[in-house]
Amino acid sequence: MTYNAKTTLSDALNQADGLARQVVAQATDMRTRAQNGTATYTQLHDYLTSLTRQIGEFNTISGMAGMVQYAKDQKADQAYDVGAAFTEMVSATTDARDWLDTNLPLGADNYLEEFTRDPTTHAKITRIFTAGQTTSLVTMLTALLSSIEV
Repeated sequence: MTYNAKTTLSDALNQADGLARQVVAQATDMRTRAQNGTATYTQLHDYLTSLTRQIGEFNTISGMAGMVQYAKDQKADQAYDVGAAFTEMVSATTDARDWLDTNLPLGADNYLEEFTRDPTTHAKITRIFTAGQTTSLVTMLTALLSSIEV
């Protein structure tokens, strides 16, 4: 006898809903940090990694046969275009991920820079982004948050 560990539509919908709530919590936190000018390189990089994982999971879920109709049935709304809403959410998540991937600064050696150095003491200084440097990220995170209802 074997153990059945296959993912059901119910499992996948619960996972998608949980991921969406996670996306909202993280986007809200990162948007606040970006608006306040307190987002560090490490936080942005970790967020980039998290978004990449979440997008991969969303894409896996969206590929399950019968998911759209199952979600409509579970949400008790046959008129709800769950496919379009899901696509919009994943697209907004991808936009935020792509902004981070494009805009995290590279050092002179073409590697991502977590720290800068004090020119006199050469002490490490954590790279913190100003609100001005992350204005377009705030805009994307606002769009991402508006694509998910919790």
